[in-house]
Amino acid sequence: PTSSRSSTLNTETGSLLTPSRKSSSVTRLTLPPRVTNVIKFPPASRGNATADTLQKVKATVGGTGVNQLSYPSDVKKLSSGNYLIAEQNSNRITERDSTGRIVKTTSVSQPLSVDLVPGGGMVVVCRNQIIQYDKDMKQQWQFTRQAYDIMGGKRLPGGDVVFITQFNGNNQPNVYRLAGKDGKEVGKPLTLGRYQQYQTIDASGEDKIVVCEYNRVAEYDLKTGECVGDRKQKLRKFEVIERGGDIYVVA
Repeated sequence: PTSSRSSTLNTETGSLLTPSRKSSSVTRLTLPPRVTNVIKFPPASRGNATADTLQKVKATVGGTGVNQLSYPSDVKKLSSGNYLIAEQNSNRITERDSTGRIVKTTSVSQPLSVDLVPGGGMVVVCRNQIIQYDKDMKQQWQFTRQAYDIMGGKRLPGGDVVFITQFNGNNQPNVYRLAGKDGKEVGKPLTLGRYQQYQTIDASGEDKIVVCEYNRVAEYDLKTGECVGDRKQKLRKFEVIERGGDIYVVA
């Protein structure tokens, strides 16, 4: 049953002091020895009654303060034993040691995923851009979409990068491929099925990707546009025109 009485923690003895119903005396409830990381939260209202909540909190890998994680969306383990983490809400990529301490930070806008480049460096897929860095974290190239509609991406084994944009319901292209050497679009954009969430893409080959669509998982051949599991299903291809530095898709 709930009670309107509040409890007080004696931090020196590790005891919980609860006022008696009928007198000003207290009832002593001894907590287990060596209780640590105990936080007292403000009273939580439950109808006409209030109660203080005590909760033992365990340490987390992300740490606290400047080392705290904010919506990690992807992680890769480095050969050094450190971890490379994309933190979408903090707009950064952090390298952390096994205790969660930040070793290095790279500022990027809303990163979704990160792929390592052989020999050092990484490719970062963000909501509005894709960036490739070398081993010294110097930017090699950047591809930008003003619409902030990128939902996922993946570096292919040969170095090219494939990314998928949000499904718009009009059978418009939403699969694009960028050259690994300069980040420029190559080939014709394709159309996947319903793709509306931030989801992982896997490369099952140099020209094949596995994606999570609205109600299924499917593997596609990027050259033919065919669904590997069902050759009758095929991605639509669209003509692309470059004019004055802008890219136009003929639908």
